[in-house]
Amino acid sequence: MTLWLFGGVTALGGEAKTPKAAFRIAFAGPATSLALSATFGALAITLAGVRTPAIVISVAWWLATVNLLLGLFNLLPGAPLDGGRLVRAYLWRRHGDSVRAGIGAARAGRVVALVLIALGLAEFVAGGLVGGVWLAFIGWFIFAAAREEETRISTQQLFAGVRVADAMTAQPHTAPGWINVEDFIQRYVLGERHSAYPVADRDGSITGLVALRQLRDVAPSRRSTTSVGDIALPLHSVPTARPQEPLTALLERMAPLGPRSRALVTEGSAVVGIVTPSDVARLIDVYRLAQPEPTFTTSPQDADRFSDAG
Repeated sequence: MTLWLFGGVTALGGEAKTPKAAFRIAFAGPATSLALSATFGALAITLAGVRTPAIVISVAWWLATVNLLLGLFNLLPGAPLDGGRLVRAYLWRRHGDSVRAGIGAARAGRVVALVLIALGLAEFVAGGLVGGVWLAFIGWFIFAAAREEETRISTQQLFAGVRVADAMTAQPHTAPGWINVEDFIQRYVLGERHSAYPVADRDGSITGLVALRQLRDVAPSRRSTTSVGDIALPLHSVPTARPQEPLTALLERMAPLGPRSRALVTEGSAVVGIVTPSDVARLIDVYRLAQPEPTFTTSPQDADRFSDAG
């Protein structure tokens, strides 16, 4: 169960294999909220009949109301809400295409979000300042999440069958962790096109990853006294992958780390490549050329976001 602003999204280790399984997974969250609402409501009624302190009864009613509203809200028909996942399961069963169904549910989520934003603005104009702003904020949040959901599904469709080796920059230059930042910039970075470098210890073992952004964060006055190893991201914080691994699996692991995340590609104990947002953006551009009339919906703006983060 992944918790977020308006409840939780039920997830398993992988995608549901059938529309029926997808429906059951999606319905689990709202069903739990509605069951809790009924339970707390029944408890409040029972406590009211046995002379329980009013504060206890009020808390039980409050919990019943909150869970009822949460359950009903999550049933709104648009991703990333559970109601949107129910829509996806229905469309999947109707059309037999899980990708098309997922994109349809995400677009339904945008519609739901725009309706909430419009209602929030209307309430704001009518004088409900706090309620209007809050409702519009909820709509904006859902709109952004729905867009991310559509981008994720589109990227998975675009990169179906693509390996990590197809996207990576092979044999990246390794940064000596013991030299100072000033020397590293002068000897390695200037004139190179790379945006990130694996960092190695004196014995050749990889200890982390350093990116241009981390180099920029070091004040010029400290560059000669700060080693590359001091500012490198530790190896345990860097996603890793094998060359033959599906690219979509790696992107799923990189996504929670943000748009600037990078990954090291390893074969045994050796680093054989690196995957950056720029690598992903380049691959998207190449696939656009190869598929002039693609069925996926990854927009130019989505590719630009990868490129800007590189």
